[in-house]
Amino acid sequence: MVNQTDPDCQILVDCTCDPPRVVTAPTGETAEIELFMSADDAHRFWQGNLNATIALAKKQVKVKGPLSKLMKLLPAIQPAFPRYKAYLQENGHADKLQ
Repeated sequence: MVNQTDPDCQILVDCTCDPPRVVTAPTGETAEIELFMSADDAHRFWQGNLNATIALAKKQVKVKGPLSKLMKLLPAIQPAFPRYKAYLQENGHADKLQ
């Protein structure tokens, strides 16, 4: 679960299925790992411009749950970065690309 602030948003990224399932504003959903970050940091992360390891060390991103599982999951998430950028371009938000 990714919990974002400024503006507040909650997104569930379920990597237990193939393909992963993404649910915005999940209700009643639980996650083994929860991340807490600003929406700007999440935006940088999904573009591949936020080093998660450094952000975690600096407490810019906070985690609740097994950190070791999160670290193993990070490389598997990287293929989503180009898809996020393509989504922004295709939906009129190319100006948001960094």
